[in-house]
Amino acid sequence: YQYGNMQTGNVNRFVLIDNEVVFEHYKISDFGSYVFDRVYSYDLITEEVRSYCKDATCTHENCAACPLWSSLEVYKGRLYGKNTAGMQITMVGENNAKIAVDDEVNDFFHHGDNLYVKTMDSSLVTFKEGKTEPQVILEEYTGNDPVIFGNFLYAKRSDKDFIRVDLAADAPKEEVI
Repeated sequence: YQYGNMQTGNVNRFVLIDNEVVFEHYKISDFGSYVFDRVYSYDLITEEVRSYCKDATCTHENCAACPLWSSLEVYKGRLYGKNTAGMQITMVGENNAKIAVDDEVNDFFHHGDNLYVKTMDSSLVTFKEGKTEPQVILEEYTGNDPVIFGNFLYAKRSDKDFIRVDLAADAPKEEVI
């Protein structure tokens, strides 16, 4: 169930893929702040924790599986996340990583065959599967932690407000609920 990917807080830090829990690891810097380290996995069968990259000769500095750091998601058996270099959506395969969206993104999630993206300027766009050009849904989108049920997208706007967007409408707009 795809919403099993989502954890609250707009930063999905762990997901289940095959028999592994994939998670981000942070370490404390010399200045006392948290600094992203790399992506690890916990094997549910062997109970082993290791770097998600399975190449024993890799330094994990610029490898295919280690550039991810936020909004981890599993979609159609593949791991997605934002990369550390340019905040682009990256899809990780067995031995490589591929940029799925070139532009910097704020947040993203899949639903059905569509990729939904909250852009850095707070627009909500969707990429239909197989398309490279986004379709704008909302010019100004204030939601976080979205989910879609039926034709409606629901999202948290603040600690007290939630919004709903009718995705089937001719001119979708946010409605506070």
